[in-house]
Amino acid sequence: MVQCLEKKNNMNPFKNHKGVGDTIDAMTSATGIKGIVEAGAKAFNKPCGCEGRRKTLNDLFPYGKRKKK
Repeated sequence: MVQCLEKKNNMNPFKNHKGVGDTIDAMTSATGIKGIVEAGAKAFNKPCGCEGRRKTLNDLFPYGKRKKK
């Protein structure tokens, strides 16, 4: 029974995601959208800003309990 639960938890693809930004990053990578955007950014010698958006979305919409300020 314990092995079954451990296997189920290891199959969770969102286990290490800190927030919505990580989930969107994973979805765009899986669909190939991220590769297209990065290729376009490289072609125009401009940063795509993906990491900044991912961090901002993680800060705005984190998973789990929010810390009280």
